[in-house]
Amino acid sequence: MRSSWLLVVLIVGCQQHHDPPRGKSQSTKAGGKTLPADVEGTARVPAEVTPPPISPAERRQRAVGDLRDLSPYEQAAFQPDSPAFEALGRPGEGDWRAAFRERPQSFTEYQFAPGNRATDRRNHLYLQPVGSTRLSPKLSYRQLSELLQAFFGLEVELLPVRPTSHFARGARKAPWGLQLSTPGVFAALRARI
Repeated sequence: MRSSWLLVVLIVGCQQHHDPPRGKSQSTKAGGKTLPADVEGTARVPAEVTPPPISPAERRQRAVGDLRDLSPYEQAAFQPDSPAFEALGRPGEGDWRAAFRERPQSFTEYQFAPGNRATDRRNHLYLQPVGSTRLSPKLSYRQLSELLQAFFGLEVELLPVRPTSHFARGARKAPWGLQLSTPGVFAALRARI
């Protein structure tokens, strides 16, 4: 069964416009300052108001928010001058961003993008090993399933290892090896789950 979520936000703004009586002076507040009225009785409003520049450290601090309720150790992790908050920079050779041009995603877009959420009916994670019985010499699929269960707080079912050929529908050869197609993988998994 496939679930889809659609979030629609509609913001409607209305503003009544009243012309001041001719010949009377009127002042307008803009950015906390009162602007004098011009000769014809309408307020002079700057064509463009440019906010004062914000340093990168202050911008990061605003993104992190108020840290006063955090312990000193937690506060240290969120210091605006920490290397953890550096911008990504230019992609290097072999990076995904160097090989593929994709439309950037803002944090707000990411935050409000539909995601998979656990429900009463959808409360399991299925781990399907493909082509190999181990992830690496240091991490087994069993260990990974335990980590996933601890992190997501959901039951994790470790499925038996399947050969890569089982998921070959729509696969293509890429410079780094066989690239499986997501629809092909989903179709093969859907038949089992």
